[in-house]
Amino acid sequence: MTEEEYCSYRDQVLKTEGFDVDRIPGVSCFHQIQPYNVDKKTWDYEGYSRLAIEEYNFRFKDANAGLEFVKVLKAMGQAANAMRFYLTLEARDLADGGKTKIYQAVVLSGVTKDTVSSFRLKPAEDEKGCSHRKEWFWEDHLCNGLIC
Repeated sequence: MTEEEYCSYRDQVLKTEGFDVDRIPGVSCFHQIQPYNVDKKTWDYEGYSRLAIEEYNFRFKDANAGLEFVKVLKAMGQAANAMRFYLTLEARDLADGGKTKIYQAVVLSGVTKDTVSSFRLKPAEDEKGCSHRKEWFWEDHLCNGLIC
């Protein structure tokens, strides 16, 4: 990866927290976040998205909150000790009259167990196009300013 490619990659990761990163042709590094084609069934993106919604519904069941899966919009993946997916998905907010909203989730696909690390409404971009550090329903995945 050239210095220019790295700077572009770093800026995209910081700007979007890993949810919208371009593929760098000819470059594949361990821990690099890369886009995946959700139309190809390479991984179970829908299953991971449904898992994220199930986790949300479980965590907020006492608040009468509920989401219903609609579809996966985008998937980014990062190979590490487990596979980390940055998923952008649509779901109906049953507590808000069934309105369709866009959410983002970080799911770890491990050897024995899949876990949902983080979940939020997809934030609107600011004037610089950044969505960094917007409110999460819960967050356990962030790199504390490091480029993962």
